[in-house]
Amino acid sequence: MGDEGRLITEQLRHMIDLIDARLDRIEQNQMHLREMLEHRMGYLEQQMEDHEGRIRAATEGVTHFNSIYLDFVRTFGLKCLRSHTKEQVTT
Repeated sequence: MGDEGRLITEQLRHMIDLIDARLDRIEQNQMHLREMLEHRMGYLEQQMEDHEGRIRAATEGVTHFNSIYLDFVRTFGLKCLRSHTKEQVTT
């Protein structure tokens, strides 16, 4: 192999080293992006669970209030509520 062949061989080795380095950077960047996405996904899932819990608690509160209200209406009648409301409006 002559000088020209050695030069081409060295250039190819250098090019392969550059390609390997670039692939390493791409893989590191991809791993970083994956970690960030997993972190964000976990955060969003936690937020979703928190919101679902709040909605569930609010729904239970409304259901409980309606139950108490219906028991009150059955016990005292709707007239009692209407007369009490009229008293508040006139005073």
